[in-house]
Amino acid sequence: MVRRLKSDLRHFGERFPERAIVPIPIADLPDDAADLLLPRQLAAYGERLRARAASLPPHEAGLAKLAFVGLQQRLLSSPAAFAATLEVHLKGLDRKQAVSATTAEAFTMGASTESEEPEVEQEASLAMERDEDAAAEAAAKYAAPVSDRDAVVAMLEIARAAARKPDARVIWLAGWIRTHMAPHGTWNQRRLVIFTEWEATRRWLERRLAEALDDLSPDDRIANSPASRRSTDVRT
Repeated sequence: MVRRLKSDLRHFGERFPERAIVPIPIADLPDDAADLLLPRQLAAYGERLRARAASLPPHEAGLAKLAFVGLQQRLLSSPAAFAATLEVHLKGLDRKQAVSATTAEAFTMGASTESEEPEVEQEASLAMERDEDAAAEAAAKYAAPVSDRDAVVAMLEIARAAARKPDARVIWLAGWIRTHMAPHGTWNQRRLVIFTEWEATRRWLERRLAEALDDLSPDDRIANSPASRRSTDVRT
């Protein structure tokens, strides 16, 4: 079997739309904004984690580093996802229970081990969240020692506060929606699909967009699919 890229198939006459990846710079944030403060604090936490990993056996050291990557992924997704993961990460530090390396590896991949997906969307979302929570707690075994608990608590307090409001990305997105989907305060026929990796991010984004666009009556404009791809669909 030969696997072809869309760029290869276009050479043979197939018609696929071009995908344009356009970076969106967000500047002029205050130095104490959570968008900037949390990455700095997590980076410092990661440095201490890497220093500890240097004294661990190779396999455990690798898991410790991958656990940090998992925290980075949640932070890049949303403050809500980061806060949720920090809570179970902190629980893992406090309990220091014996857990399996396999579960820690599942956390870093963000994957569910269930073979069958529940039919009810709410049950599916809860099942995925349980998987992620259990795996995040497991990964804490290989993270920084309990002496770094204060650093985790400090990040958690900032993340919780940040999760109660839109970050700079959501503010930009709400402005884009107003300009391109509801010019002059009237919704047009344009649609937007936003994919999120984490269920906590999907719920957070849905709430923050509804708040930011409250004057446009967005309740019947936002749909979601939490059980499959975790997407938010802003539509007419």
